Amino acid sequence: MPQVELFKNSAYSERKGLLSNVNVIVNYLENEEDIFLFIDKWFTISNNLNKNIIFYLDTEIANYNIKHLENISIIQCLPILLLENENNRNECTIIDSLQSLENNYLHNKEDNIFKTLENILFKNEIFIFDVLQNENCKNYFIEKIMKNENIVKVFHFAVFDISYLGGFTNCKNILCTYEIVKKFIPFHILQIDCFKLNKLVEYFISYNRHEVVNNNFDSLIDILTCDNKLEMQQSDWAVRPLSLQQLEYSCKDVIGLIFLHLNEMKILCDNQNIYYKNKYFTHLKTLQYNNLFYKDEVNQPTTVNNQKENEEDIDQLDRELKEISNEFKILESKYNNLNERLKKVMLTKEMKETKHFKLISSKRNFTSIPLLDLVESVIELQNNNNTSVDNLKKTNLNDIKINVTKEMRKIFDENGLNDVVNYEKYMHQSTLHYLQNKK
Repeated sequence: MPQVELFKNSAYSERKGLLSNVNVIVNYLENEEDIFLFIDKWFTISNNLNKNIIFYLDTEIANYNIKHLENISIIQCLPILLLENENNRNECTIIDSLQSLENNYLHNKEDNIFKTLENILFKNEIFIFDVLQNENCKNYFIEKIMKNENIVKVFHFAVFDISYLGGFTNCKNILCTYEIVKKFIPFHILQIDCFKLNKLVEYFISYNRHEVVNNNFDSLIDILTCDNKLEMQQSDWAVRPLSLQQLEYSCKDVIGLIFLHLNEMKILCDNQNIYYKNKYFTHLKTLQYNNLFYKDEVNQPTTVNNQKENEEDIDQLDRELKEISNEFKILESKYNNLNERLKKVMLTKEMKETKHFKLISSKRNFTSIPLLDLVESVIELQNNNNTSVDNLKKTNLNDIKINVTKEMRKIFDENGLNDVVNYEKYMHQSTLHYLQNKK
């Protein structure tokens, strides 16, 4: 199994300083027999119910800008075999694996995340599967790994990679770091609004630097930093052999993915963020039970853990909300005021953008039909089809509902309609809950 010596000019590979015990071992596999051997090994391990496996995955696409000719060039993979879970696998494989990841690598809250990543890279290896000319290998990987319910697969912006690796309906137990940071870590905890992998990695490098006191992780940070990402993404992944730059980039991406996921899990595992962790785990259970991925959660069955929500410290919530309520009102008022003033000036001066903001203009189309015209059209339809009102009620026209406002009822009353319309028959009630400051 050939090993590619990457980062050969860096201190990381030359084993200098505190990184002397760390290796980045990359196995470049292009032979079908070697790829099958790797897949079979991990498929066998996955059947051991006392083991948890997480695959960190990425893909590079050949001919990505040529419609109908795009295809997977390589699959980058870093599999992690986690220590035995004393309780074996629980009812949700994904949660069980994440808890094992926490117990194995994030249990010590004092550990620096760079040290944690260094430890993972020391214990595991990166594999690059060259599947461009080998459809059998790609299909075998999909069948044995992607469809395997005992292996958790982690991607960033998974919707892209999954479209080349079997599709949403076939892939099991998929985690997406993009989804975690966008949906389950609120802005007041993580102040970032760009969710590209390289931008998130850059943010967390800066976020964790203050924790580095006596340890020198400059070489590891160099590996996490990718200055030529766009150039490498747009490079020709259909050409063989792949360049050393391309191989370096492909490895950096999967290392960055692990680094991002570790940071996300560290945030969620913080005791102060237990609410968001529970919310995320509830979401994962829903996905696994319903075999769903990236579906509209509005249509999913409600699986909210009411017991855990009711266990929250209501006095603490009450106190924290009160502490920030005045500050929020001030900021909201100032933001809205500045927003309107800047927008007005930009419109007056016909400016499209400033240093920090763009002016977005959108046109909305709406249809406004006088009520009597609508009634006249229904009567005309009735006459043309020689049908009764009762028959029209059996069609989907009866599914159209018009919300009657107070202003409309006032006009109806002025014109005598309130005497013929039975409002009670169509009355619906909804309850709106909101908090109000006590005087």
